[in-house]
Amino acid sequence: MSRVSKRYAKALFALSEETGKLDGVAADMEQLGETLRKSGDFFDFIKNPLISINEKEQTLDTLFKASLQGITLDFLHLLCRKKRLNVLDDIVDDFAVLMMEHRHQLKAEIVSAQPLDAAQADAIKKRLQELYGKEVLVSLKEDVGLIGGFRVFINGQVIDNSIRYQLNKLKEQLVA
Repeated sequence: MSRVSKRYAKALFALSEETGKLDGVAADMEQLGETLRKSGDFFDFIKNPLISINEKEQTLDTLFKASLQGITLDFLHLLCRKKRLNVLDDIVDDFAVLMMEHRHQLKAEIVSAQPLDAAQADAIKKRLQELYGKEVLVSLKEDVGLIGGFRVFINGQVIDNSIRYQLNKLKEQLVA
């Protein structure tokens, strides 16, 4: 992520909030992010400096005029004219972060040695919400290398409650 993408994301966020279209623009940005992730051709197209501004704007109109809000489409045209369409993927990510902050949400990834049942996942989620004072959106993964327990990645932090981590700590204490 760059300072440029953060500035554009903040500007779009502020404008869409000011005009009362924040939820619609957020949905548009999610759609654009999904398109960027799924379509390598679209990603290559927006990054290609050899394609003229007019061609890019016409293509964006063809692809998105029916599905995106006017404010989002105007924003894409601005990015074309400023030759910043190449950072659209970063802008989408930065906008998503701003929306998470606006909605008082955090993303957490829980990695466990074995599948967690719904009650276990809910208990961890509830504890995280108490710790951080925000709604926590959880994704679950498995890693048998943890032996047992779980590891949580949230807000740039790692909460490691795995048996593997505890064994490593014990080993360090015994060696020292």
